Amino acid sequence: MNHRTYLTKTAGKLRSVFLLLLVTVFSLSGMVTANAATIGETGEYVLVLQAPDDEWEGCFDGEYATIVRFNVAQGETTVKLSELTAGIVPFNGKTEFSHWVNRNGERVGEDLTLQDFTSSGNFYTSTGDEVTYTRGLNLTAAFSDKRLDDTDNYYVTLDAFGGTISGKAKLLLQGPASAFQTIDLTQYTPVRKGCTFVGWDLGGKLVTSLDASAFANGAVAELTATYVQDTFDGGGLVLKLNANGGTIDGKAVGQYDYLGGGNSGTAMSLLPYVPVRHGYTFAGWNTKQDGSGKNAKYIYWRVWDRNDETDKQYDKDTLITESSGYVRYKNVTLYATWTKNPGHTHTYGEKKTLTRATTTKDGKRTATYTCTGCKATYTKTLQTYYKVNNIKLSKTAYTYNGKVQKPSVTVKDSKGKALKNGTDYKISYPKGMKNVGKYTVKVTLKGNYSGSKSMTYNINPKGTSVSKVTAAKKGFKVTWKKQATQTTGYQVQYSTSSKFKKAKTVTISKNKTTSKSVSKLSAKKKYYVRVRTYKTVKIGGKSVKLYSGWSKAKSVTTKK
Repeated sequence: MNHRTYLTKTAGKLRSVFLLLLVTVFSLSGMVTANAATIGETGEYVLVLQAPDDEWEGCFDGEYATIVRFNVAQGETTVKLSELTAGIVPFNGKTEFSHWVNRNGERVGEDLTLQDFTSSGNFYTSTGDEVTYTRGLNLTAAFSDKRLDDTDNYYVTLDAFGGTISGKAKLLLQGPASAFQTIDLTQYTPVRKGCTFVGWDLGGKLVTSLDASAFANGAVAELTATYVQDTFDGGGLVLKLNANGGTIDGKAVGQYDYLGGGNSGTAMSLLPYVPVRHGYTFAGWNTKQDGSGKNAKYIYWRVWDRNDETDKQYDKDTLITESSGYVRYKNVTLYATWTKNPGHTHTYGEKKTLTRATTTKDGKRTATYTCTGCKATYTKTLQTYYKVNNIKLSKTAYTYNGKVQKPSVTVKDSKGKALKNGTDYKISYPKGMKNVGKYTVKVTLKGNYSGSKSMTYNINPKGTSVSKVTAAKKGFKVTWKKQATQTTGYQVQYSTSSKFKKAKTVTISKNKTTSKSVSKLSAKKKYYVRVRTYKTVKIGGKSVKLYSGWSKAKSVTTKK
């Protein structure tokens, strides 16, 4: 199967500027000096190296182009092409690289003139990173007619398939065929967000190593990363895998989000999805339940489209119409086919495994059964434990009353099931919980669950009330009830709005003070006044004010 490298949605627009997909080739840990040119991250000049128009696979480790940034010494007018491109060998998977050509298709020489570095543009790599440059010169790779199969080298491409490997969309391994040694593929592990890597696909088979037989039909071996998605979303296209008498992931029918590669030219691999059935060997996925349809190792997203051909070939359901008017199906089903195992009665040994649920991921308890004779194995999910994403305190704020105050805790999983204190989790309360302050409660999951969550709550100072507000010349005097216990001071707030819009606040730092005069206000203006207490406490080594609620407001009209 031919998997095309990732292209951004904006590729068509950017291609008219200078093609696309650039990545820097210099080491970020240092500079590389090449006589007249010094290659580095912040180079003033940029050499833009591109693949030919018809090479959409990406000639530079899966990228359509690459760049080299460099500076030159004062007075220099030319740079050496060979020095700037040292270690950069474009690869098209078919023929040998020959030379570089300019925009006019003319072969360029060794000496590049700095005055030709005049282009500019912005591009996106396969990982979505934008590269912007000025003072650039664009060159395109040209390939010879000599086939790679006719060389004395071997070539291995590792396609990260929507992920990255060593920060690249693809990785090229090559060397003399005479010196070839078996390649351990376990040392190459790509990463893809939201997915788990399960192995390298070579011609429809997952392999962990590569020996000389991989080059029996040519000098190039193409391997594609294969993943499974960590969680099922169900918001897009859904593939249903009917185990057809067996089980898959402990179910009769498994549901999986469509998982293609980095672009629309790729298809979802079915290699990681292997059902089990006692006394049978899995023989592949088929479009029909009786096995009369087509066998499939990959499935393409176009299969979900509504059309006469695929509607006859595949079992589909839930017709949907997108906002654009595009009509397709939500679900497509494939069926497991089986071969009955002859002349052997399995005797299974059992091994149970627990994967604990966390606050972010589901867990499960599984049993793996292995035949003591033929070593056939299958795994069954015994129990699913859903992620614990609902841990809450009954209250997050109390008012000081001289007594211990602590909230209760509720712990529920993502399905709304309440977990049991002591069995599934334990609660750690802090000391005190009496005086004004901020307190931390920690819930630690246990048993079939793992992880923890810390939550805080406040005990705030007791409030006060306004005794009276007396009008004064362009001001007022407010008096309140003394509240000195577990209190540092007070705040007085006043506004011409009963809802205290654009209010002004005055802080009184002594808890024994019970009045405050406010002046320089508007004459004959009605003001609303309220008071609250505060206490200064230490939280994380910093002084923080904790406030009571505001008192009921009283109004006053200032004198002229």
